[in-house]
Amino acid sequence: MYNDIITNTNCFVRRLKKLIAIPVLLVFVFACYHPRTGVKTEVSDTLSADEPNAVPFDQIDIKPQFSDRNVNDFSEWVMNRFQIPDSVVESDIIGRVVIRFTIGADGLVRDIKVMKSLDKDIDAEVVRVVASSPKWSPGKNADGVAVPVLYDYSFLYIIR
Repeated sequence: MYNDIITNTNCFVRRLKKLIAIPVLLVFVFACYHPRTGVKTEVSDTLSADEPNAVPFDQIDIKPQFSDRNVNDFSEWVMNRFQIPDSVVESDIIGRVVIRFTIGADGLVRDIKVMKSLDKDIDAEVVRVVASSPKWSPGKNADGVAVPVLYDYSFLYIIR
């Protein structure tokens, strides 16, 4: 009887370890790689080669403004123009695309890069929409001089 208790306890402990190990492993895998494309999702900290003097958005003195409105209006503008790619209409993809772009000293959006991929077609559509953005009011330094600004934009994709 004592051996049965030990055997059952060992069996329970092994099952518990598996139950704990599987979710931890899945979290690690999904945090590092996209399950469909295998694209590693690391965010680059490098500045744009096209705009080497670009200032990160959170460090600029006078923030750029989207069409004389605020940055939140930009998210709404993107959502209103985003068209669901045919390749993902029937899929159950949920997630986030993170892109980085430069708002030039002239207010034009340029140098758009996908920093975190979700799906190649969704990524391409987000890039297409952002590339068609109207001119922004440029960011300015403390002296009031317009400077290029790096902006990270996160697009949440959820179909309901």
